[in-house]
Amino acid sequence: MFPRVKKKLIQKKIMLKKRKDLKKKIIYYIKMDKTIQQWVEKIKQTRPSLTESTLKTYRTRLKKLLTVNEAKDPNFLITTKAEKVIKNLRENGLSQSMIGNLLTVILVLGGILDIDKDKIDFYKKEKLKNQVKYITRQQDQEKNVKENENWVSVAELKRIPNYWKRQFEKTTQNKKINSLKWLVAALYMTGNYLPPERGNIYIKMKYTKTQAQNEIDNYFVNGPEKLLVLNNFKTIKSLGKKVFRIRKNSKIIQALKAYRNYNQTEWLLINPKNNKPFTSARFTEFLQSVFEPTGKTISSLLLRKIFISNFYKNDKKMKERKQLANKMLHSTNVAQTVYEKK
Repeated sequence: MFPRVKKKLIQKKIMLKKRKDLKKKIIYYIKMDKTIQQWVEKIKQTRPSLTESTLKTYRTRLKKLLTVNEAKDPNFLITTKAEKVIKNLRENGLSQSMIGNLLTVILVLGGILDIDKDKIDFYKKEKLKNQVKYITRQQDQEKNVKENENWVSVAELKRIPNYWKRQFEKTTQNKKINSLKWLVAALYMTGNYLPPERGNIYIKMKYTKTQAQNEIDNYFVNGPEKLLVLNNFKTIKSLGKKVFRIRKNSKIIQALKAYRNYNQTEWLLINPKNNKPFTSARFTEFLQSVFEPTGKTISSLLLRKIFISNFYKNDKKMKERKQLANKMLHSTNVAQTVYEKK
């Protein structure tokens, strides 16, 4: 056989194998997604009071659980040894927090699947051990490896809104994206009167020039009074509706004015790739790109930890701590055990 013909045949075989592998992957993920949906429906039936947001979290964690264990059906928990499942969780670089979340999912599934009682007891013990480790580290207020690698000063973070403002003003290219990055940076790093909120606060926030239209959605009101109206967030049941007044001369309003030239929708923020509201995953990626000039990988959670740690540095009085916790939509206990790092 001629070398050229042989080479072409080899290339064809490689290409066919790649196609076959890709087809297998696609079939695997289709089956997995279908299974996840079925199990979420079962969870919904046993826990009818769960919100859509919580069910979405279950979908994400079920997918993570199946992926880590290279399975496409939660029934693997019946056939696979519990020790092996735990080993897979620990050897995949997952944080203690995520391992705890996945163990919770396993125990919820345990109430639906016909899982052996000894296995359930084993998972319960592992969850308890994991909780003890997690709480101990939180109480010690130690940064984990990722936090250490990506920690930056508040002063450096506060320079980011002006960085994107300069990018927006000095070039005719990427105006839409630069104005959006300017606005997002301003929303997160404006000042103590509006500290960094959780990422999902802004994902489907609506924009209006008049007033909030209902008691369900979050709104940015850009009227005579500039308001951030929060009706939908994680701790709404314990804290109730929150309203923040935005200063008329703030960086947020300056950035918003520029950005509204490129976004005339009902949403405060839209994904520049499809002009629709961000998904949680896409917003996380976008937020990281906003703070990329720091040279670090910054998430909304890390922003909150940095901000609180800096605020607590000067031994703030309990009254001041409570005021900040209230603005950041959590308790002082959560601030001190989860967010504050030394």
